[in-house]
Amino acid sequence: MQTTSSITHYNHVARHPPTTCVLMRRCHNKVKANIIHIALQYMQLDIRRCHVIDLACGRGGDLGKVQGCLSYTGADLAVHALDELKRRASELRMTDQVTTYHCDASQLPSTSPAHLMLCNFALHYFC
Repeated sequence: MQTTSSITHYNHVARHPPTTCVLMRRCHNKVKANIIHIALQYMQLDIRRCHVIDLACGRGGDLGKVQGCLSYTGADLAVHALDELKRRASELRMTDQVTTYHCDASQLPSTSPAHLMLCNFALHYFC
């Protein structure tokens, strides 16, 4: 579970996005997009038929990678990050598909089974 200091940090990042490490972030985004693509191919799924759950979703940086999905459920403890996710969902015209929860992943309400579950750059919070 995230500590108060990490929640404060991610709320700050949501309001003041990092401007350093641009090349590394671009590389990470390409790798994550490829992993999602490979996973969908392996499972023989089309993103347009998938329900996606994103644990520790942050500001919604991976929304574009699953654009067109049937539904996207994001959970995060940083409320300002969720506000940014909602703004991005609006930009991508995904408002109707996106549901957010201001909660720890363990508190996420039971939903229908997901075809794809994401947890990028956050596994260390669950140890």
